[in-house]
Amino acid sequence: MDIEAQLATALGHRDEQPNINLAIKLAEHGTKADAATLIGLLESRSQAVRHDAIKTAYEWAGRDPALLAPHFDKVLGLLSTKNNRMLWGLMALLNGLTDAVPEKAEAALDRILAAADRSSVIAKDNAMAILAKLNAHPDYAGIVTPVALQRLKHAAVNQTPMYAEFLARTMPAKAWPQFAAIVEARLAEIDQPAKKKRLSAVLRKGPATS
Repeated sequence: MDIEAQLATALGHRDEQPNINLAIKLAEHGTKADAATLIGLLESRSQAVRHDAIKTAYEWAGRDPALLAPHFDKVLGLLSTKNNRMLWGLMALLNGLTDAVPEKAEAALDRILAAADRSSVIAKDNAMAILAKLNAHPDYAGIVTPVALQRLKHAAVNQTPMYAEFLARTMPAKAWPQFAAIVEARLAEIDQPAKKKRLSAVLRKGPATS
Protein backbone atom coordinates (compact mmCIF):
# COMPACT_ATOMS: atom_id res chain seq x y z
CA MET A 1 0.00 0.00 0.00
CA ASP A 2 1.33 3.47 -0.88
CA ILE A 3 0.89 5.09 2.51
CA GLU A 4 2.31 8.53 1.81
CA ALA A 5 0.18 9.00 -1.31
CA GLN A 6 -2.97 8.57 0.78
CA LEU A 7 -2.12 11.14 3.45
CA ALA A 8 -4.04 14.41 3.53
CA THR A 9 -1.09 16.48 2.31
CA ALA A 10 -0.54 14.31 -0.76
CA LEU A 11 -4.24 14.55 -1.59
CA GLY A 12 -4.27 18.32 -1.21
CA HIS A 13 -6.57 18.30 1.81
CA ARG A 14 -6.31 20.68 4.75
CA ASP A 15 -8.51 18.52 6.98
CA GLU A 16 -7.73 15.23 8.73
CA GLN A 17 -10.38 13.08 7.08
CA PRO A 18 -8.04 11.38 4.58
CA ASN A 19 -5.75 10.41 7.47
CA ILE A 20 -8.67 8.97 9.42
CA ASN A 21 -9.88 7.10 6.35
CA LEU A 22 -6.40 5.66 5.85
CA ALA A 23 -6.24 4.59 9.50
CA ILE A 24 -9.53 2.75 9.15
CA LYS A 25 -8.26 1.01 6.03
CA LEU A 26 -5.00 0.05 7.75
CA ALA A 27 -6.81 -1.28 10.81
CA GLU A 28 -8.78 -3.57 8.53
CA HIS A 29 -6.22 -4.55 5.90
CA GLY A 30 -2.83 -3.19 6.98
CA THR A 31 0.36 -5.25 6.94
CA LYS A 32 3.61 -5.28 8.90
CA ALA A 33 5.21 -3.45 5.98
CA ASP A 34 2.52 -0.75 6.13
CA ALA A 35 3.15 -0.29 9.84
CA ALA A 36 6.90 0.06 9.28
CA THR A 37 6.35 2.55 6.46
CA LEU A 38 3.98 4.69 8.51
CA ILE A 39 6.30 4.76 11.52
CA GLY A 40 9.15 5.73 9.19
CA LEU A 41 7.11 8.71 7.98
CA LEU A 42 7.11 10.08 11.53
CA GLU A 43 10.66 11.20 10.71
CA SER A 44 9.90 12.63 7.27
CA ARG A 45 11.68 15.85 6.33
CA SER A 46 8.24 17.30 5.62
CA GLN A 47 6.49 18.57 8.73
CA ALA A 48 3.12 18.22 6.99
CA VAL A 49 3.82 14.55 6.27
CA ARG A 50 4.95 13.97 9.86
CA HIS A 51 1.75 15.52 11.16
CA ASP A 52 -0.39 13.44 8.80
CA ALA A 53 1.53 10.30 9.72
CA ILE A 54 1.13 10.73 13.47
CA LYS A 55 -2.60 11.36 13.08
CA THR A 56 -2.95 8.22 10.98
CA ALA A 57 -0.80 6.21 13.39
CA TYR A 58 -2.70 7.03 16.54
CA GLU A 59 -6.05 6.59 14.82
CA TRP A 60 -4.87 3.16 13.64
CA ALA A 61 -3.51 2.22 17.06
CA GLY A 62 -6.78 3.22 18.68
CA ARG A 63 -8.59 0.73 16.47
CA ASP A 64 -6.06 -2.12 16.37
CA PRO A 65 -2.55 -1.65 17.80
CA ALA A 66 -1.17 -5.11 17.01
CA LEU A 67 0.90 -4.30 13.91
CA LEU A 68 2.19 -1.02 15.32
CA ALA A 69 3.11 -2.45 18.72
CA PRO A 70 6.55 -3.78 17.62
CA HIS A 71 7.51 -0.15 16.94
CA PHE A 72 6.87 0.98 20.53
CA ASP A 73 10.55 1.62 21.26
CA LYS A 74 10.93 3.66 18.07
CA VAL A 75 7.94 5.80 19.00
CA LEU A 76 9.28 6.24 22.52
CA GLY A 77 12.56 7.49 21.11
CA LEU A 78 10.77 10.27 19.26
CA LEU A 79 9.48 11.85 22.49
CA SER A 80 12.49 14.17 22.51
CA THR A 81 10.88 16.22 19.73
CA LYS A 82 10.38 19.94 20.31
CA ASN A 83 7.35 19.93 18.00
CA ASN A 84 4.37 19.99 20.36
CA ARG A 85 1.93 18.71 17.71
CA MET A 86 4.13 15.68 17.24
CA LEU A 87 4.66 15.23 20.96
CA TRP A 88 1.03 15.01 21.93
CA GLY A 89 0.37 12.87 18.87
CA LEU A 90 3.11 10.49 19.98
CA MET A 91 1.51 10.36 23.42
CA ALA A 92 -1.81 9.44 21.82
CA LEU A 93 -0.03 6.73 19.83
CA LEU A 94 1.65 5.34 22.95
CA ASN A 95 -1.72 5.32 24.66
CA GLY A 96 -3.08 3.12 21.89
CA LEU A 97 -0.02 0.86 21.92
CA THR A 98 -0.31 0.33 25.67
CA ASP A 99 -3.26 -1.98 25.03
CA ALA A 100 -0.94 -4.34 23.13
CA VAL A 101 2.32 -3.98 25.06
CA PRO A 102 1.54 -2.81 28.61
CA GLU A 103 4.87 -4.16 29.84
CA LYS A 104 6.73 -1.74 27.58
CA ALA A 105 4.59 1.19 28.68
CA GLU A 106 5.20 0.34 32.34
CA ALA A 107 8.95 0.10 31.79
CA ALA A 108 8.95 3.48 30.03
CA LEU A 109 6.57 5.23 32.40
CA ASP A 110 9.06 7.80 33.69
CA ARG A 111 9.91 8.91 30.15
CA ILE A 112 6.27 9.00 29.13
CA LEU A 113 5.22 11.14 32.11
CA ALA A 114 8.18 13.49 31.70
CA ALA A 115 7.23 14.05 28.07
CA ALA A 116 3.60 14.68 29.00
CA ASP A 117 4.61 17.23 31.61
CA ARG A 118 6.38 19.38 29.04
CA SER A 119 3.55 19.22 26.53
CA SER A 120 -0.11 20.11 26.20
CA VAL A 121 -3.27 19.10 28.01
CA ILE A 122 -3.87 16.48 25.32
CA ALA A 123 -0.53 14.85 26.14
CA LYS A 124 -1.37 14.86 29.85
CA ASP A 125 -4.78 13.34 29.11
CA ASN A 126 -3.12 10.50 27.23
CA ALA A 127 -0.61 10.00 30.04
CA MET A 128 -3.44 9.59 32.53
CA ALA A 129 -5.19 7.18 30.18
CA ILE A 130 -1.98 5.12 30.04
CA LEU A 131 -1.78 5.12 33.84
CA ALA A 132 -5.39 3.97 34.09
CA LYS A 133 -4.75 1.10 31.67
CA LEU A 134 -1.63 -0.01 33.53
CA ASN A 135 -3.48 0.26 36.83
CA ALA A 136 -5.75 -2.55 35.64
CA HIS A 137 -2.79 -4.98 35.64
CA PRO A 138 -2.07 -6.51 39.06
CA ASP A 139 1.63 -6.73 38.21
CA TYR A 140 1.85 -2.97 37.71
CA ALA A 141 -0.77 -1.52 40.06
CA GLY A 142 1.60 -1.41 43.02
CA ILE A 143 3.83 1.02 41.13
CA VAL A 144 1.21 2.81 39.07
CA THR A 145 -1.52 3.49 41.64
CA PRO A 146 0.51 5.92 43.80
CA VAL A 147 1.69 7.79 40.70
CA ALA A 148 -1.83 8.04 39.31
CA LEU A 149 -3.26 9.24 42.62
CA GLN A 150 -0.60 11.91 42.96
CA ARG A 151 -1.33 13.22 39.48
CA LEU A 152 -5.07 13.25 40.18
CA LYS A 153 -4.43 15.19 43.37
CA HIS A 154 -2.65 17.97 41.46
CA ALA A 155 -4.52 17.83 38.13
CA ALA A 156 -5.91 20.97 36.55
CA VAL A 157 -9.51 21.62 37.56
CA ASN A 158 -10.80 21.21 34.02
CA GLN A 159 -9.22 17.76 33.73
CA THR A 160 -10.00 16.43 37.19
CA PRO A 161 -13.43 14.86 36.46
CA MET A 162 -12.14 13.04 33.40
CA TYR A 163 -9.05 11.79 35.23
CA ALA A 164 -11.17 10.57 38.13
CA GLU A 165 -13.41 8.73 35.66
CA PHE A 166 -10.38 7.16 33.97
CA LEU A 167 -8.94 5.92 37.24
CA ALA A 168 -12.22 4.77 38.78
CA ARG A 169 -12.54 2.09 36.09
CA THR A 170 -9.31 0.37 37.12
CA MET A 171 -8.60 1.49 40.69
CA PRO A 172 -7.94 -1.58 42.89
CA ALA A 173 -10.50 -1.91 45.67
CA LYS A 174 -7.80 -1.72 48.33
CA ALA A 175 -6.75 1.70 47.00
CA TRP A 176 -10.31 2.99 46.66
CA PRO A 177 -10.44 4.74 50.08
CA GLN A 178 -7.37 6.80 49.19
CA PHE A 179 -8.75 7.50 45.72
CA ALA A 180 -12.12 8.52 47.16
CA ALA A 181 -10.46 10.85 49.66
CA ILE A 182 -8.64 12.64 46.85
CA VAL A 183 -11.82 12.92 44.78
CA GLU A 184 -13.69 14.32 47.80
CA ALA A 185 -10.93 16.86 48.41
CA ARG A 186 -10.99 17.94 44.76
CA LEU A 187 -14.79 18.09 44.89
CA ALA A 188 -14.57 20.61 47.71
CA GLU A 189 -12.22 22.80 45.65
CA ILE A 190 -14.33 22.89 42.49
CA ASP A 191 -17.17 25.36 41.97
CA GLN A 192 -18.54 24.36 38.57
CA PRO A 193 -21.77 22.33 39.00
CA ALA A 194 -21.15 20.08 35.98
CA LYS A 195 -17.70 19.07 37.20
CA LYS A 196 -18.96 18.52 40.75
CA LYS A 197 -21.73 16.30 39.38
CA ARG A 198 -19.24 14.12 37.50
CA LEU A 199 -17.01 13.72 40.54
CA SER A 200 -19.99 12.89 42.75
CA ALA A 201 -21.05 10.24 40.24
CA VAL A 202 -17.61 8.63 40.46
CA LEU A 203 -17.94 8.36 44.24
CA ARG A 204 -21.47 6.97 44.07
CA LYS A 205 -20.50 4.19 41.68
CA GLY A 206 -17.72 2.93 43.91
CA PRO A 207 -14.88 0.61 42.88
CA ALA A 208 -15.22 -1.28 39.62
CA THR A 209 -12.49 -3.79 40.49
CA SER A 210 -11.98 -6.19 43.36
